[in-house]
Amino acid sequence: MNITDVSSTKIGADAPIRLRCEMLTNPLEVEFATPHLSWQGCAATCQTAYRIEVMDDTAGLHGEATLLWDSGLVNSKQSTHVRYQGLTLVSRQRCKWRVKVWDQCLRQSDWSDWARWEMGLLLPGDWTASWIGRDGVCAVDWRAQTLPAPFFRKSFVLPSKCLYARLYVCGLGFHEVYLNGHRVCDHVLSPAPTQFDRRARYKVHDVTAMLRSGENTAGAVLGNGWYNPNTAEVWHFDKAPWRDYPKLLLQLEMTWPDGSRSMISSDETWRVGDGPIRFDALRNGEHYDARLTYPAWSETGFDDSRWHQVARVPGLVVC
Repeated sequence: MNITDVSSTKIGADAPIRLRCEMLTNPLEVEFATPHLSWQGCAATCQTAYRIEVMDDTAGLHGEATLLWDSGLVNSKQSTHVRYQGLTLVSRQRCKWRVKVWDQCLRQSDWSDWARWEMGLLLPGDWTASWIGRDGVCAVDWRAQTLPAPFFRKSFVLPSKCLYARLYVCGLGFHEVYLNGHRVCDHVLSPAPTQFDRRARYKVHDVTAMLRSGENTAGAVLGNGWYNPNTAEVWHFDKAPWRDYPKLLLQLEMTWPDGSRSMISSDETWRVGDGPIRFDALRNGEHYDARLTYPAWSETGFDDSRWHQVARVPGLVVC
């Protein structure tokens, strides 16, 4: 190797890539007090040690970020499911982290790029939202001629553009959520099925860019999904003890430049109407009557005077 070759050769190990928390890239809904961190190194090298730094990114919004954990140099080849061992994490906390490694030649890499995670709503008291559904609907009755999918909406006013916003939602059995006429995400068949008489999963979305100063509108449409299946089959989901009509739990949180927080939550001020989806079932298809389509139903200015006030309904644990 000549001098030119040496001068152009990388001296240290390659920095780690593909940083993940709980095997997810920059997740917004971490529920574990001690999350697991993973990364990927270069295939041509063998990791012999690592060092992790985790910072409180929430504090960084108004000043210097606070160090939550510095692992120090750890002699280990482990690069998956490394448990966080820093300061106690709380609901909504925003964390950023990075890692460097040493290879088999004891060469130290540069720090990786920063990755992030956010803590979810860890305590029942973090929820201000109520479960809502149709008024007067108490028990499932599949003898009814039609069972339209419920459409929910709520308009609200924001004084200015917020710093960032998070939407926490669980719509059973399946949900699609909209803000100002736009679908919040491309998820389908969400949330994932669980044993609904014990718990249900919620999703978190970054909706900062979807909100505006002035009047805004949130909307959601629900399907029966695994929460209210009507098809007789070998697993007997049609006889599940949790079966009930669709219901919604939604909490929109806005954080402002001064650090304060405001919320729009599902409650009795929401409106509900029946739309073009007259029937839906996992294995029995969907009946869609296009004559009943609502143009711009999830946008500001829609006339929902013929819709009805929602009712609070019995809920379940979300996690």
